[in-house]
Amino acid sequence: SSCACGFYDHSTEQVFTDSIIVYFNETQTIPEDVFHIQSFTHKVEKGWNSLYRQGALPGNSLISNSSDTQQALNLFVDPSTNNHVVDGGSIISQREDILHGTFRASVQGSGPWTGGSALSMMLHFNESSSMEIDMLNNDNPENARITTLVNGEYPSQEYGLNYTILEKGSESLPPVNPWGFITIRVDWTKEHVNFTLAENLTRSIAYKKENFPTEPMPLIFKHWSTGDSEWMQGPPVNRSVASVAWVRAFFNSSVTTTAQRKQFDAQCNPALACNVDDITLRDSTNYTSASLKAWKEPPRNEKWRLPSGIVAGSSSFFGLAALLNVLFRRKPWEKLVSKNQKSGEAISKRSSATNSDDKFDMQRSVSSSTLGSVGASKSKWDYKCTTAEASSSNVTWEARTPASLSRAPSTVDFIDMALLRQKMSEDCPSASGIPIKQNNSRYSPSTGSDGWSSNDNTVVCPSPEVNFSKPIKSPETIRESAEIQILERKSLESDEKLKQAIVIAHEVPTQTTPTTSLTLPPGTTAPPKRIDYLAGLVTISCVGVTLIHFTLTFIPYAGGLGYGRHYKSELYARWSVTPIFLNPIWIGPFFTTSTRFLAQNFLRTGNLADVAKKMLLRAPRMIIPAVVVAGLEYFFIELGLTAKLQWLPSITWSSWPYVTDYPNFGWFINEILELGYLIPNAAPGIVNHYSVGVLWTVPVQLQFSYVTLLGAVMVREIKTSWKRFAFYFWCISVNWYSLSWGSCFWVGLMIADMNVTYNYVAYLQARPKYLYPAYVAIWILIVQGPLWTFLEDRGFYPLMARERDIHPNLATGERQGQVASEYPAYFEPRLNTILFAGAVQMMTELSTSFQWFLSLKPWILLFPHTFTIYLIHGFVFWSFGSWLCVTLASTEVLPYWAICLILFVCCYTVIGLAVVCITPFSESAAMALCRNCWRWASEEPVPHRKTLQPFPKDLFLNRNSTEAKDEEVAVHG
Repeated sequence: SSCACGFYDHSTEQVFTDSIIVYFNETQTIPEDVFHIQSFTHKVEKGWNSLYRQGALPGNSLISNSSDTQQALNLFVDPSTNNHVVDGGSIISQREDILHGTFRASVQGSGPWTGGSALSMMLHFNESSSMEIDMLNNDNPENARITTLVNGEYPSQEYGLNYTILEKGSESLPPVNPWGFITIRVDWTKEHVNFTLAENLTRSIAYKKENFPTEPMPLIFKHWSTGDSEWMQGPPVNRSVASVAWVRAFFNSSVTTTAQRKQFDAQCNPALACNVDDITLRDSTNYTSASLKAWKEPPRNEKWRLPSGIVAGSSSFFGLAALLNVLFRRKPWEKLVSKNQKSGEAISKRSSATNSDDKFDMQRSVSSSTLGSVGASKSKWDYKCTTAEASSSNVTWEARTPASLSRAPSTVDFIDMALLRQKMSEDCPSASGIPIKQNNSRYSPSTGSDGWSSNDNTVVCPSPEVNFSKPIKSPETIRESAEIQILERKSLESDEKLKQAIVIAHEVPTQTTPTTSLTLPPGTTAPPKRIDYLAGLVTISCVGVTLIHFTLTFIPYAGGLGYGRHYKSELYARWSVTPIFLNPIWIGPFFTTSTRFLAQNFLRTGNLADVAKKMLLRAPRMIIPAVVVAGLEYFFIELGLTAKLQWLPSITWSSWPYVTDYPNFGWFINEILELGYLIPNAAPGIVNHYSVGVLWTVPVQLQFSYVTLLGAVMVREIKTSWKRFAFYFWCISVNWYSLSWGSCFWVGLMIADMNVTYNYVAYLQARPKYLYPAYVAIWILIVQGPLWTFLEDRGFYPLMARERDIHPNLATGERQGQVASEYPAYFEPRLNTILFAGAVQMMTELSTSFQWFLSLKPWILLFPHTFTIYLIHGFVFWSFGSWLCVTLASTEVLPYWAICLILFVCCYTVIGLAVVCITPFSESAAMALCRNCWRWASEEPVPHRKTLQPFPKDLFLNRNSTEAKDEEVAVHG
């Protein structure tokens, strides 16, 4: 060869030993010893927005001989197939031993308005070691640009040069027509990688050990499209073409031995080398068969891997064996069974000894829990009973509660009552012989001042709220804890406070009867029940949200996205299932039911301690489970469990899933803190680092929980009904107009107030002439929720966008329609969601059919885990689900409907197993913190004691003095 001493590059001062030089305008065929025409179809494609898979056909790589255009290698791209495969043209160098060099080519990208595609010159080894220059015409020519990427970088705008900049030129760069042939160049050395476009150095990357290509790789030219909306866009609707006029590559070979290198250095010097800028060069250097093999990493030194594996495996085995040995020797399950048997026997014995003279009718309402708050909170007791009546044997004990919200009495209730009777009989003996006068209240004897019923000759003693989130204890433990709670309750700490709580109901005989021992009526073994139908409503709403996210991830067309459908049945779903079940309106019941939990106790009792407790504990109750799950996801994403998610869009045709790792731990802390202080409407930063952005609801719940509690305080002071409801409608209207989720919470507060204060359920059920019109009105409000979505999607009438246009823009004060008319964001409230949420809750409380369905056992079993399901389901879909989907699709054996069916069963099975493990941990942490916070806030702190107590302070300070005493003398004298 005339260039036996290699090729010298003056710009980088590097000498290269080998070359690839091909002028396609001087040949009629592609030299087979230099380039290979590719033919392939990718099974999956990497990219957050890659909705199409790459393919290449030999017929799409041709040398043109048309007289109208310059002769060059033409690479074509065909329109997409029904399976979302875009076939293009691609050639790859036969040599795969290219290591460092300068690579130059004259190329012409696809023309304007032909559909988005990319003409790429790339050096590619794998996803983490590559270099490329992409000519992107894009769907809109105004956005056409040239990108320069290394090691699979995201094609951000900062890595691109717009065509308009090349057309305009600058002082250092003459104007260039980017739609014609331009020269592109990549200089790759040990120190840097430089990208040059039209003689303009566009980007330079210095050497970094962690992020720098160091492996030998082949040279590739291809024309392709994956439909990536953030990259090349497209694909073309019609066949498009891009061209390569010539290729000049000068490089070193990775298969050169040390002896060959020394021989070359001894025989040659840079002065004898050919100039890489010499355009007369035409020859490509010869190579051996070793240059055709892809480079493989040398085997690592693993001599210690086997011994360390044996040690680790042995330790794990013996540790597990030790744990199993202890487990089977102690047999804890037998103790648990015997404990339950003893508990049942004790309760049955007490039930058999029930005093027939004492009547217990203790129905009471228990507030429904919201999604993130399981159980009900306890409030102070408000007893109405006389001392004489408390010790009398003919006393009927009742709780003041509306008939529509009742439950069976629990063991705790009867124990509490018996202990209270004993306490009152001991501390407040009756004044024998003095008749107790009848209450002179303006209310009737059978009705309390707040509208709660009490019977004649009855002592009305409402029972306390019981926290059902705690496990049921044995009767002995319940008795002890209940006695302590009663004796230490502040309202009963002194005789004076106790006497203030006495309310005379009717005149009864003054003769007292000795207090009987603690007895329990039959039927008290059943555990306390929550309002099951409201729990079921929350559970169904949660399951509905998970189904929406499942379809958006794996069946996007059925979920409401327009990326294309796999089957025609997805179109039928858009007309039927999607508007009803796969609709964002199901987020509304979360907010309306939460107000019931927050405000019901205060609306009933007026005890501000309830408001204080909810305000104090609401934040940790919501944040702690979210922090636990977010921390787990942070750890798992760091481990790469969501790595397959980038390959998912090419299979599911959905670009909706997206998650990225935190840059560092400080970002995690910052975004967790943001959850507690973010002002809605906005998406917190954590949604980009959390699988499925459900955490936007946490700031909404927190901020408007405080609004709800303050609103309940205000509302309870408005005694006139029409004024109260006028205030409700004013608040709902103002919050709706200001595009605030507060409207949903005010609707929930109004329904809770109607239930607690006015008992509207019983009122309507007793009057059919009002009940059935109410049913019709509520059904209209329920149907309008999915109807809006149907008209928006299938009717192609932008009803939601029109409704959003009415609201004011926060920045300018103008209507949204005058600033930016668009579909509402997922974290913005919608009128149909607000109306639907309120109507569903009212129908749930009025209709016994709804209550029966929502009280089914599956919903009740899932209810304690709803918040965990809400938090964890997205990660299961995007980690395990994405891996399983990509794996099954890569086999090309199963049809996509079968893959979706397998995904549904497997994903929800994993969710069930995960919540069983996570819920106890997250809930116990949250509840423990809440209990401690309330104890710290409500109890007087323990008196401070000195560190050396009971020793004197100078015990050690004066230990060297003559008067020093030893410890025994210092303490006892």
